[in-house]
Amino acid sequence: MLIFFLLCLLGSINSQDVYTVSGGNLVLSISSKTGVISSISTQFSGTNLTYEVQGYTNLINTDTANIQISPTSDGGVQLSRTLMHISGTSCRVVETFLPTKTSIHWSVSIEGLGSFTSSPWTTPVETFFSFTTASKLQFWAPWDRMSYYAKTPYVDPLLPSDGHLGWWTGEYLYGVQYATNGDQIVSPIATIIDPTNNVGISLILSLEDTPIDMWLLLSENNSFKFQRLNHRIWSAGEWNFEMDLVVHEGDWRPALGWIVNKYPDFYQPVVSNVADACGGGSYSYYLGNLTDPKYQNMDYKLNWDLSGRFFSIYGNVPSTCSTQ
Repeated sequence: MLIFFLLCLLGSINSQDVYTVSGGNLVLSISSKTGVISSISTQFSGTNLTYEVQGYTNLINTDTANIQISPTSDGGVQLSRTLMHISGTSCRVVETFLPTKTSIHWSVSIEGLGSFTSSPWTTPVETFFSFTTASKLQFWAPWDRMSYYAKTPYVDPLLPSDGHLGWWTGEYLYGVQYATNGDQIVSPIATIIDPTNNVGISLILSLEDTPIDMWLLLSENNSFKFQRLNHRIWSAGEWNFEMDLVVHEGDWRPALGWIVNKYPDFYQPVVSNVADACGGGSYSYYLGNLTDPKYQNMDYKLNWDLSGRFFSIYGNVPSTCSTQ
């Protein structure tokens, strides 16, 4: 009888349905069976709020052969999966969720399995989030929101979308291919805003990652995903992707402030006198006097010559700039 009782007790311990990770005023609930984030809770606004979500990183056209999930000694959760691709190849994916003072840090490691001589393969690596039950949410990203080819009307990119996630069914390239290519994001940030409770939750990808190609894809059912493309998967190499879940006020500006503080070298110029040329500017045929106080009061600094006379160097460099 005692042995039977102990076996039942051990069974109840091992059958834990959910692991939790607490950090940065966030609590993640992670399924012990699938490794999927099932809810996000916060008291950031002074009220207990819980958002039912589906959050995970997945490799397209793969099936999970086995999964192991366990808590870590520093308050986090780690899950390891073996994924089988439809081509017959496989890989190991290790995800770790760790608490920090300002966030919950999420790391993903992908390593191909097989012999060193196995052929490399690739498939999209997607980090997906869906807010399944919440309504009246808004979405914001550092986007252009201006399709030059669709000739859509101007929409202020500083404003979040209202009523649905996506200005249209959105596909936003990370980075800029050419000047007239709209539908792009310039920083890897996706922000969900709950205006009713003045709460924002952002998924912020590391600027130190080097994705070969990446898109932010939106849909109207409260979901978005970052899709990484063209990464070679094989046993001779490993891909590592880092990101953070951050809670803040119901605005996009704190999210941008967080990423600037986290990665200052990507935002703060290394040239000491850059402020001499930083300010308002214009791109104009006018080459007359631009020292009028009304311009100076607007912190005016630079006029790019549109006359074409200096086309080979694309304009005039202000005298305050050094050769740096």
